[in-house]
Amino acid sequence: MCSGKRADVRVLRGCDGQEHSVGVIGVQRGMSFAGMAKHVGMELVALCDIWEEKLLEAGRRFGVATYTDYDAFLEHDMDAVIVANYCHEHARLRSRPWTPAST
Repeated sequence: MCSGKRADVRVLRGCDGQEHSVGVIGVQRGMSFAGMAKHVGMELVALCDIWEEKLLEAGRRFGVATYTDYDAFLEHDMDAVIVANYCHEHARLRSRPWTPAST
């Protein structure tokens, strides 16, 4: 089992050690993920939420693309998606097909 920040960074960077682009769904719960992305080897590139006021505020804060439409969000060029919205909404999102940019 890994412990400490150094081990976490290696895990999140992946096997190739490269920084990967990531989008976050859910700006209320997802702000911690968005804020730590650079610290763990990820580049935050997009945010998605239906709460437009909070979404636009977060988009300005991080300087990234924002989407209120989930399908449009998935078309953004990114390697991974962090689902940080409310858990009762997860199944609806997982049922949609998505192909990471790196494939």
